[in-house]
Amino acid sequence: MQYVPPAKLREDDTAGSDRFWLNLGCEMYNLRRWSFYCEDILQRPFGYSSKYCKYVNYENNLDHLRSLLDTILSNSYPGNQHMINNVAITEVFYKNSTITEYPIRYVFQKRKITADEKLYILEFLSRLNECLDFLMDNLNKIGTKQCSDARKAALRRINKMKNRLSKHNIVSDIEL
Repeated sequence: MQYVPPAKLREDDTAGSDRFWLNLGCEMYNLRRWSFYCEDILQRPFGYSSKYCKYVNYENNLDHLRSLLDTILSNSYPGNQHMINNVAITEVFYKNSTITEYPIRYVFQKRKITADEKLYILEFLSRLNECLDFLMDNLNKIGTKQCSDARKAALRRINKMKNRLSKHNIVSDIEL
């Protein structure tokens, strides 16, 4: 999977704005599910409380970030608009997905993962990093003036996640 950032937002282009929010909502939901699948892959050979599972567990951070982006989205549309292209505004960040569940293997070696699993996890970390970079660069361009608190909180959450991602990638050290 190659990361394709959400369409560029243009203030005067409603269709572009709708596409932007739907793409961003889908990406955020997919990343949250992807984090879960990566953790599931690693918990079988290493255990749920292992440092590897903790390293790829971004579910809570992504949930918090999705909530803040949902606030910005809700404030970006009139109160009487409830849908964006047949998707409820309240579901853009929560039921808008294109990710396919990763097939978990049930026979595994202790303390080892397959090359495909490792690649899948490394792609998740890379795509998450790219998405966070995109949000950092574009967060100030989305939403209304009433969204400044949500925007600041989202930026703090993004910086926290970027800080975690900047540390040594321990997944690349896992034996195949």
